[in-house]
Amino acid sequence: MVTIGILGLQGGVREHALALAACGASVRVVKSPADTSAMDGLILPGGESTAISRLTRLAGLEAPLRRLIERGLPVWGTCAGAIMLGLGGTFGCLEAEIVRNAYGPQLHSTIAHGDFIHRTIPMVFIRAPRIARAGSKTVVLGRLGEEIVALREGAILATTFHPELSRDLTVTRYFLDMAREGARRFYA
Repeated sequence: MVTIGILGLQGGVREHALALAACGASVRVVKSPADTSAMDGLILPGGESTAISRLTRLAGLEAPLRRLIERGLPVWGTCAGAIMLGLGGTFGCLEAEIVRNAYGPQLHSTIAHGDFIHRTIPMVFIRAPRIARAGSKTVVLGRLGEEIVALREGAILATTFHPELSRDLTVTRYFLDMAREGARRFYA
């Protein structure tokens, strides 16, 4: 069974845990450095990126998580988590420029249908960031119209929407496949 850690300091932890459980994965909520061992993947959930980043530092998690990400642990950032992974973010390991709250306040949150790997899925956007620029090392996995809403660079997945808030498990399953494949390399 795949074990996925979810950074559990603020944000959509419960929703990701429920989606992972529905896919048969084991879940570990990560709140301290002691929680970071024996994970096959890590989710940085949506929430408020500044608050999550600050809490990550205060909990002593920034350096341990950075080491895991640099070693190739599969990681998925949704919304605020994507901001943390992008250039200028807490981890800055994803070659992408991601702009916070690019579509306005929570009042402008929406549910739309977009493309994720040639499949139309529901996409929930809440104070969503925008991928302003994707680097040459990234692969675009999802779009809403012309906007990039999901991309991957190696073992890093970023979505500007919240797949965990819909009943569609396509993106969660995709990440679990990444974690299974990555675990074979990470623990080899």
